[in-house]
Amino acid sequence: MTPERWEQINQIYYASLEVAGSERATFLDNACAGDAEVRREVESLLVMHEQADGFLRKPAMHEVAKEFKDELHLLPGRKLGTCQILELLGAGGMGEVYLASDS
Repeated sequence: MTPERWEQINQIYYASLEVAGSERATFLDNACAGDAEVRREVESLLVMHEQADGFLRKPAMHEVAKEFKDELHLLPGRKLGTCQILELLGAGGMGEVYLASDS
């Protein structure tokens, strides 16, 4: 795909995000001017946009913080991702340090 072609797809995609869902098909008919490949690419991007549903709009740490908001510290034996917490080594005003094993 040429850079010019990608720019065309990109422009149509971002413009279509501003069009109401019920009017989007008519907009795409006009914007793509019968170019099935451009329309297919734009529609693919629109589907991915809908599936993302806010993904990465908030930093990942917000989601992690929600999981641990009621816990003062991690309990030994708890798994965090691929790591298993073995013990709390120390705690202070800036945080806590744990010994963990990465499986």
